[in-house]
Amino acid sequence: MHSHEDIQALTKGKILFDLEDSEVRNLARVGEFKTYSKGTLLLEEGITGDGLFIILDGEATVFLPKNSNRISEIKIIQLNTFDCFGEYSLIDEEPASASVIVRSNQLRTCLITKNSFKNFADTHHKTAKIIYKNLLELQIRRLRKNLKELDLISVFH
Repeated sequence: MHSHEDIQALTKGKILFDLEDSEVRNLARVGEFKTYSKGTLLLEEGITGDGLFIILDGEATVFLPKNSNRISEIKIIQLNTFDCFGEYSLIDEEPASASVIVRSNQLRTCLITKNSFKNFADTHHKTAKIIYKNLLELQIRRLRKNLKELDLISVFH
């Protein structure tokens, strides 16, 4: 179940900010609203994700866990209220490229599963097109940021 506050938070999300309130409410109908505790692993590297998570309140960390090929955990990015993750799983069936863990005492999210988004997109073409565009722009911003960071690393080596 979602509240008025959940809908308001969704409208401020980085991929839904330019949708009409009615479009956000339609999407919310297919979303799963949940609250997670600190330390909960929401996405695990190497395991296929559940879908797109939109953070309504709280903080999470995207990281690469320590394993036989990695001597330590590598923090990728800190996610905050209105950020999202798991967007790759809306597009493909590949395993997650990183893990995500809850860092705040609680994390409130709206999960849009791949199947529910596909069904939504089949009947809400205009809204789905805007969401896909916003997801693509988000990925481009992240890629450009990563490229700048790699460029800085290469300068110092």
